[in-house]
Amino acid sequence: MQLELGQLDLRYAALRIHDPSRERRLLASMLEHGQQTPVLVVRDGEAWVLIDGYLRVVVLGKLARDLVDAAVMDVAEAEALVLGHRLDNGRERTGLEEGWLLRELVERHGVVQAELARRLDRSASWVSRRLALVRSLPEVVQEAVRVGKLSVQAATKVMVPLARANVVQCERLMHELGSQRVGVRPLTRLYVAWKASDEPARERLVAEPQLFLRTLEVERKDALPEEDEAVATLRDLSLLSAVCLRLARRASESGDPVSERGRVARRRAWTRATGCFEALRSHFEETTNDAGLRHTNGDLATQQRRPRLASDRANAEDLARSRP
Repeated sequence: MQLELGQLDLRYAALRIHDPSRERRLLASMLEHGQQTPVLVVRDGEAWVLIDGYLRVVVLGKLARDLVDAAVMDVAEAEALVLGHRLDNGRERTGLEEGWLLRELVERHGVVQAELARRLDRSASWVSRRLALVRSLPEVVQEAVRVGKLSVQAATKVMVPLARANVVQCERLMHELGSQRVGVRPLTRLYVAWKASDEPARERLVAEPQLFLRTLEVERKDALPEEDEAVATLRDLSLLSAVCLRLARRASESGDPVSERGRVARRRAWTRATGCFEALRSHFEETTNDAGLRHTNGDLATQQRRPRLASDRANAEDLARSRP
């Protein structure tokens, strides 16, 4: 059937995040081919409640169309929302969008959590986690996510723990950030600085977050390249340590490969790894032992380098032989 756009009740429009790129793609498709898939509606008295197809309705409005193709779901409104979620193949819902839907079903329609888990083929803990996510975030933060000002990742990674620690300052920070979109990295820097500060400093930070971010950007640009390189080196060494620990744990748990082919492949990989590690070890031992013995141009004095060990040469030869 066809309905006029003005007949639709859009009471569930806040359950999805605005995606401008997806809207542009759909607009181009509908401009060329028209509406290909009907929206889903249920009858509530004299109103037609839109269950699925909110983006199609937005695009039809922008194309100055008056009518929309609709399919009527002959079920209760709550059941229609559940079916709409199960039938939604447009794109995967984010954790916040799932939480919004669950909250609507629990608070507006009185569906118990255990029943929701059964209907959606999910665990009870999954339902609880999604509900806790939306209930812990202030509405101002959720609205920023809906309109695309704040990413879901930034909201869950930074704003959720901040809200749980101090909901008032979380709300104020979101207000002070204004309409400008904030990425995950700068917001993470804000949160890290907030955690490390005392209460007066926290108040100043949430009152003027843009000033703090501009100051950080200036400091980053003024930082010496040597400092940036040192930070990157320390980070990579930490990653190397973590990889070594993970490999050691995996090796102790899994034992030797069963097949001869697996043992040969692992032996070759180990030879390459030890060769590279020995070269790295040699370099760091030299720079540690010769610290301060540099030419005026900043390079290590070549005459101060210690001779390569026989084991270093042997591993380098093994590395060369093992390369394909």
